[in-house]
Amino acid sequence: MTAAGELEDVLLGLSRHTGEEPDPDRILAMQRLKTAHYTVGAPLRAGALLAGADPDLARAMGEAGADLAAAFRSPTAIGPEAKTTHHDLVTVHDRHTEARLVAALTTAVPGSGVLGEELGAQAGTGEAARLTWIVDPIDGTSNFTHGFAMFSVSLAAEVDGEVAGSVVLTPPGSPLAETSGDGEYEFRMLAVHPRFHRRGVGGALLAEIVARARAEEGVDAVVLTTMPSMTDAHRMYERAGFVRVPERDWLLADVVPDLDPADETGPFLVYRLALD
Repeated sequence: MTAAGELEDVLLGLSRHTGEEPDPDRILAMQRLKTAHYTVGAPLRAGALLAGADPDLARAMGEAGADLAAAFRSPTAIGPEAKTTHHDLVTVHDRHTEARLVAALTTAVPGSGVLGEELGAQAGTGEAARLTWIVDPIDGTSNFTHGFAMFSVSLAAEVDGEVAGSVVLTPPGSPLAETSGDGEYEFRMLAVHPRFHRRGVGGALLAEIVARARAEEGVDAVVLTTMPSMTDAHRMYERAGFVRVPERDWLLADVVPDLDPADETGPFLVYRLALD
């Protein structure tokens, strides 16, 4: 698939030397075969396979991801709508991607339930109702609509109503990296359900992150971005050996030049752990 996209990219490049105006449909097809595949489609498919999904489910997940990536920065993309505030956006791509993911997941596990960011709750049936899929089709819709490549497809599985915590990992080289540099492993959005606070869940997740980073060849540090208000999390990071790197703090306006000041959600604080 990516080879076909690469060939189309070369042919489009050659057309510039002949004075031929590139066909927008060909450009979008190239993006769908190449860029969209390796930026979102392939990682989503690989994640499904690594989690033990059958090949049909993994393929469906990858296709949904590739279609979503093809819409990113596309001239044919449909603009956002505001849900609750001007910061809380939704697009047709959120709804369409969620519908495809839900169809694939509930086909793989008939009777399982769904809690979707955009389409709401769908109760499960029978024994499979113990499992609920939690789906956020575009985690970072505001970034998606502003053309800022800092969004992801977020999925979780809840069994018997229990999700203690979650975190997003961004290994070196990921296009989703916000803060990391060469040789740095990044994570963000580490969250623990209030019912599980002070029970070691956050520390266990943090220990797993550091262990995974140590297992990555060429990684010499772990970095994260957090908000000033998250003081409990700051103390946990500091107990684990992370130190503030204030010179690397940033604002959303630093990476979105035309950002409306009303949309600014920073500052974002950076912590770093050097690995021995």
